[in-house]
Amino acid sequence: MVPGLCIAIEPMVTIGSPKVKILDDEWTISTKDGSDSSQWEHSVAVHERGIWVLTAVDGGASALAPFGVTPVDPRS
Repeated sequence: MVPGLCIAIEPMVTIGSPKVKILDDEWTISTKDGSDSSQWEHSVAVHERGIWVLTAVDGGASALAPFGVTPVDPRS
């Protein structure tokens, strides 16, 4: 990873099969077996002094702490 990179992490959790299909709008993704699923996203910016989770109010600090990762606010 290099400074200036921004990564979108978009996990999808399904109750049934992990197989998916892309609908005609080329945006919507659905499970092939019609089972319930959930998707969410976090965007992570890489900068000169570390990382910052753009989609978390605290930059990801509370969620990353158990893993020993401390995000660095690029504004400070």
